[in-house]
Amino acid sequence: MLYVEEEPEIDSLLHLWSNYGVNYLRVWVGGASEPEIHVGQFDEKRLKKLDYIIRKCEENNIYLTICFWDENTLRSGWSSGWDSGKNVYNLQTDSLGTTSDADDLKGIEHRPSWKAMKNRYEVFVKRWMNEKSIMMWDLVNDSRKTAVWKSEMYNFVRTLDENKHIITFQYNTGRNPGGEMDCGSVRVYDYNPEGNDPEEMAKSLFARILEALSYGDPVYCGEGRMHYAQASSYALERGFLHTLWGPIAVGAAGNLHSWLCDTKEGRWPDPSLQELEWMKGFSDFCQAINWNDFNFHM
Repeated sequence: MLYVEEEPEIDSLLHLWSNYGVNYLRVWVGGASEPEIHVGQFDEKRLKKLDYIIRKCEENNIYLTICFWDENTLRSGWSSGWDSGKNVYNLQTDSLGTTSDADDLKGIEHRPSWKAMKNRYEVFVKRWMNEKSIMMWDLVNDSRKTAVWKSEMYNFVRTLDENKHIITFQYNTGRNPGGEMDCGSVRVYDYNPEGNDPEEMAKSLFARILEALSYGDPVYCGEGRMHYAQASSYALERGFLHTLWGPIAVGAAGNLHSWLCDTKEGRWPDPSLQELEWMKGFSDFCQAINWNDFNFHM
């Protein structure tokens, strides 16, 4: 095990969440702590931070999905986007980049970009494939990849991974898995612009799950957003409980990460003590069920 300094904030959060029945997290490799500091060059200190989180999750009986890439980095006007000066693949801002066109990273035709992406994924898979807390690889957040890219990267990761983890990717509203991955992940946005009707949100979410299930893959839930700037406390509670319990009732493999925004711009607030109590109830319920008694084949 590589040595890293203790991180009391991480330890405290994971311990708290575990005590309230949280047993699954999705972690990005990227964002503000992007470890690929130039194409093909990785910051070992940042990778060790991720090593630390992964192993602390194992200590707290928390399973992980590791997301390898955030497609928002190809957007313009984004804090870590293509024109932000932070994207190491952009040849216009980094001399070691692969291309001046962000679209080259969405497919496999631009060979330098495709080779660089494969190298990135190989580094992560080989580093973490033997970690016991990891249950799933998430190839892309907010996927805008071509069908060929998804197929080729799926096959590449599957070949690398000796332990054969589940493979998925995050797709947005209107984008479906079509049987490309082991598990689909639905995301539902802009279904409830006013943000004050949890029941309308729930109906849209459930319809989206059922649509995704029709492609034949198991489905777990990713994110959904409701703007609650004007909502009552009662509506907030209903919204949270719908996103907690609803997905499993219509066949999803898990519950929704509910992005409950209390401003128009939105933010991800820490769960309140009441919300943690509700999570604990959900977790206790799920652990009381013998899931092997169910026929999951469609």
